Amino acid sequence: MTDKTISLCPICLKRIEATYINKNDTIFLCKNCKEHGDFFTPVWRGYPSLDKWVKNSPEIENNNNNCPDMCGLCEYHGNKTCCTILNVTDKCNLKCNFCFAGELTQREPSYDYIKKCLDDMADKKITHIHFSGGEPTTRNDIPELAKYAVSKGFKYIQLNTNGLRIARDESYAKELADAGISAVFLQFDSTDDDINKTIRGVPLLAEKIKAIENCDKAYLGVVLVPTLIPGVNTDNIGDIIKFGIGYIPAVRGIHFQPVTYVGKYPEDPENCNRITIPEVLRAIEKQTEGMIKTEQFTPSSCYHPMCSFHAEFVYDNERLMPLLKKQSGKKQSGSCCSTDDVPSNAVRKNQNFLNQKWTRPDKCECSEDKTSMEGFLSYMKNKSFTISSKAFQDEYNIDLNRLKRCSLHVYDNGKLIPFCAEYTYHKNQKLFNFPDGC
Repeated sequence: MTDKTISLCPICLKRIEATYINKNDTIFLCKNCKEHGDFFTPVWRGYPSLDKWVKNSPEIENNNNNCPDMCGLCEYHGNKTCCTILNVTDKCNLKCNFCFAGELTQREPSYDYIKKCLDDMADKKITHIHFSGGEPTTRNDIPELAKYAVSKGFKYIQLNTNGLRIARDESYAKELADAGISAVFLQFDSTDDDINKTIRGVPLLAEKIKAIENCDKAYLGVVLVPTLIPGVNTDNIGDIIKFGIGYIPAVRGIHFQPVTYVGKYPEDPENCNRITIPEVLRAIEKQTEGMIKTEQFTPSSCYHPMCSFHAEFVYDNERLMPLLKKQSGKKQSGSCCSTDDVPSNAVRKNQNFLNQKWTRPDKCECSEDKTSMEGFLSYMKNKSFTISSKAFQDEYNIDLNRLKRCSLHVYDNGKLIPFCAEYTYHKNQKLFNFPDGC
């Protein structure tokens, strides 16, 4: 990994040079803006070492001098789209203290406008989409939009939600499943309601459990999504994993998101308010009493290795058993390059992961008899469990070389914009708005 890169000033958002510096096993992104001074942000703390973690990853230099101003995607971008976020509303039924969307405008585009967006995305050969917001379920037409997306050929339709509507209306989960929703990406920050109140403003655990139970009845897969905030819920990581295991096969996995300081947050971050990927990995191992090991995880080949990790398990004999042992440092397969029409191997692998691991298996009796091939395959499908993470970037730690590897894109008025560019730069530039009259 090269030491030098390009970043942004967190104040004025101008492009500035940046350097990675190792100090006492902590990697800092260091940069200077002539107008606003020096910034030192930790991006990697401790074991596994960053050199080991990225050693099999291809270097990609961002040669676009207009990045991220000319996103859309530009000809210099190094990865095709894996998943696309479609924000369908700017309304919400919670007032969270931490939120990517920031202060909401309460605007909501029409059904016909969203259909046109789906038409355009289908024309762009996008196959995997996330309905997001705001809170998507404040709309009454999500099932109809899902049905329309299915008719346009989308292969995976994920609903990003706080789960309140699903919890309060059991029939709604079945509506979503019947309409073609593939998986529910459920905000789930803690098993402790005092923590939930700190992050989301209200106690939510009972309703989260009810949402999971209603999805279970509808055979709709659920992925728990905790936002990890140091000093708030980072000591609850093990309990969240144990909770998720208790709801297999309804819960398909857990996707940890280290807190990112974009949108809405209580105060400007200090370095102690950040948690990095290796810290999450070590916390998982420690808080599961070694049942899950740091070396069982690998970075995704679909992103820059500093952006993510994942591992696949099967639940057997009251333990999570890794499907592959000692993955850490494994060579990443798949090229970041592809033709206009064909995704790279890395993108296809990530899409297959979503299709196979986050969706709920077809309705069937889960056989405990693993001696037959049919019984074994049934058991593996129903007892599979994933643990993954996505570390998004903000104005303080953004690296434009990392950004070039992004395959999670936001649909914004006809453009596909890398997630971290959308929320660190374009939304600040007032480009992230629903068009007037939509």
